[in-house]
Amino acid sequence: MLRNEKCYLMLKVGIIINSLDRGGAERLIVNSIKFFDIHNVQPSVIVLRSDDSIDEYTDALREHVEIIELSQSRSYYNPIFINDILKLFKQFDVLHIHLFPANLWVAIAKMLSRKSPVLIHTEHGILNDDEKSNSFRRLLTRWVYAKFDTNIGISEGLQNRLLTLLGDEDQVIYIPNGVDIDQLVRTPSHKRDQFIKMQGLPQDSKLLLMTARFHEVKRHKLLFKAMNKLPQNYHLLLLGSDEMPQRLLDLVDNYQLEKRIHLLGFKQDAISYMKMVDFNILASHSEGMSGVVLESMAAGKPFLGSDIPGIRELVPNSSFLFMTEESLIEKILKISDEPSLEKSMREEGLRFSKNFSLQKMVESYCALYRRKMETK
Repeated sequence: MLRNEKCYLMLKVGIIINSLDRGGAERLIVNSIKFFDIHNVQPSVIVLRSDDSIDEYTDALREHVEIIELSQSRSYYNPIFINDILKLFKQFDVLHIHLFPANLWVAIAKMLSRKSPVLIHTEHGILNDDEKSNSFRRLLTRWVYAKFDTNIGISEGLQNRLLTLLGDEDQVIYIPNGVDIDQLVRTPSHKRDQFIKMQGLPQDSKLLLMTARFHEVKRHKLLFKAMNKLPQNYHLLLLGSDEMPQRLLDLVDNYQLEKRIHLLGFKQDAISYMKMVDFNILASHSEGMSGVVLESMAAGKPFLGSDIPGIRELVPNSSFLFMTEESLIEKILKISDEPSLEKSMREEGLRFSKNFSLQKMVESYCALYRRKMETK
């Protein structure tokens, strides 16, 4: 009886992350925080450094939870964080950690402490093939991850990598990221006619959108090359970063795409743009598990993504995937020319995205917290 009663006690959970910057893990925390209280879990968000946090995320979180800022501008690699985290060990039943080096400092704190709360770590994609050629990094990663009671792989590929790294099934679980499907469906579309007029675009424009930070792993270069070969009425919108790096600006100049590539910067209401365009695209060559894929499909517009782990398992079938710029161009033109195919991709993508809800993700988190509390 006492064991069952424990399951209904309020749990205090600290969610630790480097900052509330413009990243996928950060956005996941912001969007999911409102679903914890229905599971009798009281979360707090703990950031190593507040200077890098954006107001949109901190304001949204403060409506629901306490934010604990361990420093304003201290270097992420300052070992003083270990002492801060040791103090947190006494305040929470569970600590759920995201990203490096927050996970490193928690692992060291556990080594130095006689008693710790339940420690849960989510792996968002740092594990990669490069670690096979770097034995020190791999040994350090194994040591850090072994300190956690459970490591969550957000994709089946990451789950398998964690199992290979740790060799212990009891320390690894697969819980996919989710999106707030109901909220996304309710979000209105940005006004297409108004947008086209403001941008000075022709009425027959085909709008492509990629939502991603400017990083080589996102392969904007491939998309620019495809744009160079698509008809002139195709325009590419870019969301996620406010400034384009020089290497991409040079590519825009070389391909004379100045009037067909439009930098929109960071938008909190990215989903409204996803609903406005004709295609959502993600050209990454590496992903942990992309929330952009799910949001794009939930927006009810055709989505095309790279055929890689972290995207592949999030789409209904191979018609949503491409390998090269040529295959991307071919699929864009084919979908544009076949209304029935365009309709089926919209409907199938929306239906499939509902398998990955934030509510299911948080429910799985809270069940894991309680299972680990029972055996602590």
